[in-house]
Amino acid sequence: MFFPRPCPHKISRGEPHGSHRVSVALKRILFCLPLVLLSLIYFLDVGFSHLLGDQTFAPVFCVLSLFGMAMMLPARRVLAWVPAFAGLAYWLIYDVSAYPYTRTTTVVLAGLMAAWASRQREKVDEQLGEIDSILLHLPTPWALLNEEGAITKTNAAGASVLGSTPEEIVGNSIFEVGGAGPEERRRRIEDFMRIQPSAPSMLFNLNSTQPGTKKISASLFRIPTRRGRFSLLVFRSE
Repeated sequence: MFFPRPCPHKISRGEPHGSHRVSVALKRILFCLPLVLLSLIYFLDVGFSHLLGDQTFAPVFCVLSLFGMAMMLPARRVLAWVPAFAGLAYWLIYDVSAYPYTRTTTVVLAGLMAAWASRQREKVDEQLGEIDSILLHLPTPWALLNEEGAITKTNAAGASVLGSTPEEIVGNSIFEVGGAGPEERRRRIEDFMRIQPSAPSMLFNLNSTQPGTKKISASLFRIPTRRGRFSLLVFRSE
């Protein structure tokens, strides 16, 4: 019988200063991204021109770059860089294309579409952030587990039930919280594996046999997603 692999240690989240350095580095990369793409388009187009003669792919490269930027940059920044990409495309195709204005207009229209797509992405991110904030501030205690039983997310009420904080409890195995011994861990694993798609919810007992520990029970729900199967623990008050 397959058992989920226990998680004896918390998932490493790194030092706060290290995360800050990564965030700063990422912001600098994104800030320089348009300039890097413009330079890359220029050298690629010059290279293709030497290989293929008067053929130019500058408008295509510019359109692809603008939509790539729409996936990572705010809509205002994408829109602000549209003239630069359109100007580069026009400059590169002016001597080799019969209709430089038409092809440049295509880049401008594609840039406007990319900015619109970026704005739609921002709206989705804002909505997801609002939903996440609502869930984290719910008075009902809950915790989300991955397929191995590790806590991937919880709200403050759920972490409080487990005697910790969200920052400290995330990454721990639900099979080991509360100082569970070997027999308790095995029982929790067996209960965790017992839930099936035909019976998507069950009572999950987290009571410890150690003296002085409080009784903890929860309803366990299996949630299938594209990234795998997650389980939601909704704690019950004793």
